[in-house]
Amino acid sequence: MQDALDICIHDNELLLIEHMPNQANRENFNSAHDRLLRDYDPDEGKERFQRHLRLESNNDRYYHALVNYITGMMLRTLLRTMRGALWEERCVVTIAKFAAKLKVLINDLPMSASTCLAKTEEVRFRTKHQEEIQHKIRYNPILDDTVPRTSERNEPQKSQSTQLERGWIDAEMRYFIVMKTFHLGISRLFVSALSNLSSNEDTEMSTDVFDTSVLMYEDYITNRRMFLCSQRDGTIGAAADQRVIASAGAAFQVCLDAWKSLDDVSSDKNVTSEDWTLLSWKWTELDPKSFEPQPGPCTSSLKLSTMKSAINAFVPYSTVCGSFPSLLQDMSNKVSLISDPTAPVKPVKQNPFLAVFTVRTSAYMAKRFDIFNDNDACGISNSVLARGKALARSATAGMPMMYVDENRAVTDKTLRLHRDAERKRMKKAMNEFQRWIIDETSIVISNKLYAWGFLGGSALLVFGGLAIGLSVGDRITGVDPLGLASYCWIFAGFVLLVAKSLRVENWPWSRFFRGQVVCRSVREVHSVTGMDSQDILAILLRLEPRMNLIKRGPFNAVFSKRGTEGFAIDVPFNTSTLIEGGLILVKVQSVAGDALVGIRSDLWTRYDSVSPKGDNATEDKVVCRDFLDPGKWTTRAKEFPLYTLSRGDIQWFRVVGLFEKDAYFD
Repeated sequence: MQDALDICIHDNELLLIEHMPNQANRENFNSAHDRLLRDYDPDEGKERFQRHLRLESNNDRYYHALVNYITGMMLRTLLRTMRGALWEERCVVTIAKFAAKLKVLINDLPMSASTCLAKTEEVRFRTKHQEEIQHKIRYNPILDDTVPRTSERNEPQKSQSTQLERGWIDAEMRYFIVMKTFHLGISRLFVSALSNLSSNEDTEMSTDVFDTSVLMYEDYITNRRMFLCSQRDGTIGAAADQRVIASAGAAFQVCLDAWKSLDDVSSDKNVTSEDWTLLSWKWTELDPKSFEPQPGPCTSSLKLSTMKSAINAFVPYSTVCGSFPSLLQDMSNKVSLISDPTAPVKPVKQNPFLAVFTVRTSAYMAKRFDIFNDNDACGISNSVLARGKALARSATAGMPMMYVDENRAVTDKTLRLHRDAERKRMKKAMNEFQRWIIDETSIVISNKLYAWGFLGGSALLVFGGLAIGLSVGDRITGVDPLGLASYCWIFAGFVLLVAKSLRVENWPWSRFFRGQVVCRSVREVHSVTGMDSQDILAILLRLEPRMNLIKRGPFNAVFSKRGTEGFAIDVPFNTSTLIEGGLILVKVQSVAGDALVGIRSDLWTRYDSVSPKGDNATEDKVVCRDFLDPGKWTTRAKEFPLYTLSRGDIQWFRVVGLFEKDAYFD
């Protein structure tokens, strides 16, 4: 099916290259062309390597059924995402065209690929010939001199002809723009869905050994929902852009409906086979205004032992996992730009929810101890995000006992109580944060009670000493009243200096008199507000895109806005603080040993991921290369490992899981 899809992409882009070159996507065309040329011989019309397995009987029938099911699920997801005449009509038409062509091409795929590749040379010849003719016409001085001037009486006719020609060009351009937008968007969705269905040869694992999960969890700082997934090949990705979250919500709904129908009619409930696929999900509806969980969460699990039921479950799941929601939102944005303003394309309102969906195989469960052989990494369905922020107590079902301890095997009531406590704590911190004034180098915090209290006390000492001196006068022998007043004045000045220097290093007098504390480090903010330093770090990291605050060392590696001058990050990050702030650390295996790679889920992250094989030379990810030789950080009479984060080059070849060890990072 992937090869047939490459032919569809190749033909669509070839059409644009010939008739509307400025609308063609050369990168997509070159990728599809190279893949087809690698796998097929255009001269002999044969496949270069025997890569496809065919069933002995009814192969085409099952293939057509699979195409129908994939396109049907994609269409349901598309129609749940947006509403509008243009969207609904073109989505149905485009997917129907793809489905029909995918079915026709499979009849003789090698010959179809050869024909497709042969057309490339024909189009190149025609476009080159047309360019040469247009070039000669455009720069022929004889034609310019011999063209007669149009008389004044023919000017209206010329203007009308130009307008008609212009209208034809606009109609043609409009057709190709609409075609490109929908064909390119849906082809990308097909590629994403098929990549989730197929195994990745780069992982060097058996095709039946996988554990994949997706979860929708909430962020306590912004009161928004976030998306995290672990794909079949081990890729871990995250998204936080709320438009992507809305698209993912539609895909979640379609997948939930499909899995519920399997749970109702499946005949695999009493599975005795040794080979099975386990589906488990937890769905919690949230109140749209208060974000409080609604009663009656949906929790279930189901074992499937037949290929048909596994496909029925995995196809809708492929529209949730990976980059599919991000690509869907990108397509909907582009369609909104070309839609008629009088009949706009609008998103479908999605009700908020928390969810964890997991698919595991029996082969994975048999080898799970070999995959997770340490206690500092875990799968996302068993992570603190799933338990604490998605309320997924049941997500630990079937996992190794090394991950199911007394702190994790808790009840739904305990999870909700913990969630309420965390939300209240962070809400209090955010209420405090909203009163701060943040510039490029400091955070200004209003603390009039502290500043004016000491100013009032000092004034009381000054006037009190003066009053004592005037009232005593010469009544007491040997006592100088002016000296007594001077002592009071000096003591008042000393008190002011101590109060001004006790909490912050540099507090300008102008700010002090106005009751505004200028904080230039995390420790100073903690000293002034009493807020936990880790909460301060989490807020600064999560909301960094909204701030102009420049951060300096020694613990500023995780920030993108860094400099030698600015606000000092003088407290190291804890693992949970990084997660709360939107930096999720993934443990990988590199050529130099174990390492950590960070993925972002800040305010506008569309989709950021760590694939099984990667190189940070072309990306700007936060990494930890010295994972095997950490430093030490002591706090509260307890010692923790201290890992060094940087943005250096690193190559890795396997994703282990989410890093959740209690540690600190510099």
